Amino acid sequence: MAEYMEPEMVTMEDAAGNAADEAYTAALESGADPSAAASAAIEAAGAVMTEMGAPADMVDTMSSAAQDGFDSAIGSGMSPMEAFDAAGESVDAAFGDGPPPGMEGDPASDPAMMDSSDPLAGDSGIPDPAAMDT
Repeated sequence: MAEYMEPEMVTMEDAAGNAADEAYTAALESGADPSAAASAAIEAAGAVMTEMGAPADMVDTMSSAAQDGFDSAIGSGMSPMEAFDAAGESVDAAFGDGPPPGMEGDPASDPAMMDSSDPLAGDSGIPDPAAMDT
């Protein structure tokens, strides 16, 4: 089952991915080794995430986990593409496969975040015809 992501997170993920891809390609084309190119990609992704409002601790955790995962994979003989997959898995593991720190709190799935004074909290927003005065 696919995990739901808020549209803002999808937009951030896409923008960070595009920046990372461009930085990685540019670094390789300028003669960088795969680890240095990955570092450039991770730095570019982090900059985009920060610019889009991601908390600094989230970006730092992502950056460290991604670089460690990439370098470990390259060190064990994986191809750069396999190492990118490993970097992603390292990031997932660092965040426990849940929302990154500072991005928690989907009110629809966290009753504690629901505003009990809001009559539509947790509701679809469609009024119940039986509850309406006629």
